Amino acid sequence: MWLTCRYFKEKHWLANNVLGLAFSVQGIEHLSLGAVSTGVILLSGLFFYDIFWVFCTPVMVAVVNIAALLYAVKCHAFKREHC
Repeated sequence: MWLTCRYFKEKHWLANNVLGLAFSVQGIEHLSLGAVSTGVILLSGLFFYDIFWVFCTPVMVAVVNIAALLYAVKCHAFKREHC
């Protein structure tokens, strides 16, 4: 609970990674696969789902544009020559 509150307050990358790992471990513990083929089908579906969102939608382009804008603003604000 403390880590969650700290993450929402500070948005620290380490807290984000720890929470992601905790959710992943919980998901794996609750998922019971009867056969290897079930796992292969599940992972294949997730793989193509990821490809769809990265290459077939403008979502990733928007994320990259926002990140580039924030990077430019940060460089300009701190007057860095080699950003």
